[in-house]
Amino acid sequence: MCKGNPYNYKGEIPAELLGGGGKIYSFHALNLGRELYDPGRDLYVFYVVLRNVVGSLKLVAEVFSRFNVNILHVAMDPVTHDVVEYHVHFYVDFTDSKAPPEDVAKALEPLVVKVAYGKSFMEYPDFIIDNYHFPLKTYGERAIIILASFIQEMFDEFKKIAGSGAEAMIWRLGYMGGYRGIKNITEFFEKMAKRKLSNYEIAKIFLTVMRSNGWSVFEVSAWNEVSGEFTFKVWESFESVHIKSKREAPQCFFISGLLCGIVKGLVGKETTSKETKCISIGDEYCEFHTKYRQY
Repeated sequence: MCKGNPYNYKGEIPAELLGGGGKIYSFHALNLGRELYDPGRDLYVFYVVLRNVVGSLKLVAEVFSRFNVNILHVAMDPVTHDVVEYHVHFYVDFTDSKAPPEDVAKALEPLVVKVAYGKSFMEYPDFIIDNYHFPLKTYGERAIIILASFIQEMFDEFKKIAGSGAEAMIWRLGYMGGYRGIKNITEFFEKMAKRKLSNYEIAKIFLTVMRSNGWSVFEVSAWNEVSGEFTFKVWESFESVHIKSKREAPQCFFISGLLCGIVKGLVGKETTSKETKCISIGDEYCEFHTKYRQY
């Protein structure tokens, strides 16, 4: 739950993953804004429909500023140039404002298509939860938010119930995710690029998408379809970051399967993958060596 600003974690990754002439760049955790808790504050949600023209957001922000209302968060869909209108949710703080919310709404009416306001829970004026935006979507498909720690707990339960067999089950889940995901990404980006992309290009794009969705930070260190050898480095693995230095053997079975599924989907050959480094055993990052399966 967002209370104040606890989401200030920063880490460092190799510069080549972001570009920038050899410098080390930081990445910053993103709170998705599904909720906000600010004790003792008078919080409201303003729902606004805006015309998709230059300056529309600026006009709304100026109204809030004029009434001394602080904008805490803005939630909206990405829009393209051909969209006529778009919806925006503002989480705002009226604590230091002398105006009631209805006055602010009236001031906004001439500037927007539609405006409404309210509280998520009247009995909890300092708490907001976004129960308006549903379902959640990414790349045109429905998405759900699951805590990484919860996934790790599920995997641990699998291992308790099924023993070493659970590792194969988790690997298979990752494999199917990688295989299906790479097929969808290939179609999506080749249509957008209007050309056939190389397997290496598609793999890097897919792993960038995985990073943007919060799974881990991936690097393709080696990609050789002739020798059948592929190497991947993974920072902040969702499977092992919560058990850093707490295991005696590598634990990223899902990601191992994911990488094999990616190669299968692109090259058409089955592979094996060995995790030689893992955060769970104290390494800085996880590393996977993937090779064509020998029969």
